[in-house]
Amino acid sequence: MLRGLVEYGIVVTMPAVVKKLLDEAAQLHKQIQMTRGKKDSAKRRKKLYRKLFKLAYKLHVYLRAAYGRTQGLACPLNTPPSVQERINTRLDWIDVDLKNIRLAIGNGESRVLHYEKVPVEQKIVSLSDESAAMIVKGEREPVVGYKPQIARSKSGFVTAIIVPEGNANDAGQIENITDASILRTGVIPTSLSFDDGYTNSPAREKYLEMGVKIVSFSGSKGKNVIPFRDYDSDEYRQARNDRSAVESAMFTLKHNVGFGEVMRREIENVRAEQYEKVIAYNLFRIIAVRAAKQKTPTGEQKEAA
Repeated sequence: MLRGLVEYGIVVTMPAVVKKLLDEAAQLHKQIQMTRGKKDSAKRRKKLYRKLFKLAYKLHVYLRAAYGRTQGLACPLNTPPSVQERINTRLDWIDVDLKNIRLAIGNGESRVLHYEKVPVEQKIVSLSDESAAMIVKGEREPVVGYKPQIARSKSGFVTAIIVPEGNANDAGQIENITDASILRTGVIPTSLSFDDGYTNSPAREKYLEMGVKIVSFSGSKGKNVIPFRDYDSDEYRQARNDRSAVESAMFTLKHNVGFGEVMRREIENVRAEQYEKVIAYNLFRIIAVRAAKQKTPTGEQKEAA
């Protein structure tokens, strides 16, 4: 962003040592990754991290100094108010980033070198998107991003989507996503099927009282809250089997409309992007359902009305 200010006539020259330090940081990062699984890896990694933090502090000093020079160049500019506002906004972004970088270095030093637990409110997960959260699920590789929830109908349409803040617990989102689906469609489903992570006994009782015949949770947690006679019935077995259809919808969303990655930043923008992708998915689904309805039982195409 400092270099990008050149479009406003603000030229900030970085000392040659900055590139050298950045290259060294990249090499240290690579060396840290290569220590995994090797003898005395913890000791070697700690030594490399100590070098990385020392280098990072130096880089921060140079960048903060460059930012100070930028402020001096930006103030006396004779520019229209609209342009000056954009310059000031960019400068504010740089200032926030520098503060967050300094905090991230300190957090890393406390955690890695001193084995201190960093309070959640002080953690910097992403410099480009403050709304993003660290998503950890089972044995999967942790990722930085969002944890959207979708509801799928029997015909394969996404009837609701919500993008909660942070790494929201699935069991706490079951009512939000189900109620959103009922509100949007005006239909109380006859069957609800969730995976084990959504197991929520009070929510299950709520939907049974509303007239939902089957509220199923797969896995051991679900087995503990659903009476055995119900859990072992053909209807509940079928509900658990239907879970694969939801996984198939999520796979299609990720690989056909890019649901797995977002280009925008901040939660409201991410929500808008994901809503657009779901709309695109549903349009494709409309085409597929209509095409299926036009086929005769023998597979021949009906004449369009």
